[in-house]
Amino acid sequence: MNALRYPLLRGLAKLCSDSCSEDLESLAREAEELESLASKLPQPRLEPGGGAPLASRVSNLDELLSVAGEVTGSMELARYLVARRIYLDLRAHAPRPKGARCSVCGSTPRLITLSRVNQGIFDGYTPTARCACGMEWRVDEWECPSCGSRGRGFFNIYIVQPGVLEVRECRSCGYRLVVTSVRPRQVEVLLVTMLLGG
Repeated sequence: MNALRYPLLRGLAKLCSDSCSEDLESLAREAEELESLASKLPQPRLEPGGGAPLASRVSNLDELLSVAGEVTGSMELARYLVARRIYLDLRAHAPRPKGARCSVCGSTPRLITLSRVNQGIFDGYTPTARCACGMEWRVDEWECPSCGSRGRGFFNIYIVQPGVLEVRECRSCGYRLVVTSVRPRQVEVLLVTMLLGG
């Protein structure tokens, strides 16, 4: 695993065997290829109006899904490619995200990045959700994106690398997400989403 390129994946590889690490490296290469495929899809056409998610306002959504499905042979990957293409082309038109759902594709995030901020005497952290399509928005660090349970007591916390990477699991619904202080690459966000069931 290339630790310099994918520090999050190296951390997640600690949760499984050596063969898992090799699989993650292979998946990372394939995820990089998906990025290229997303950019080659037809351009999404946005219908006028408002509302979220933005993908619901794309008039040629069926065409995009059909083309992506032919390229990948998988509807799961096709949906990802289309969401990524919509994000890349139309994110400026997305409404400001509120709550747990992405305003571009409608998914819940599987990754939260904690960015250090100086708050005078003490440093604090700003939690930012990152969706598989690429959209980012501020969230409540201790709120489950799936069921809305709030508070640290609602989560099982599995520390993978202290201060860098942990996996949190909601005790109410079982939803899992990665929390990190590392700025993730798009490949890492996609693979974290896939690995956590997303």
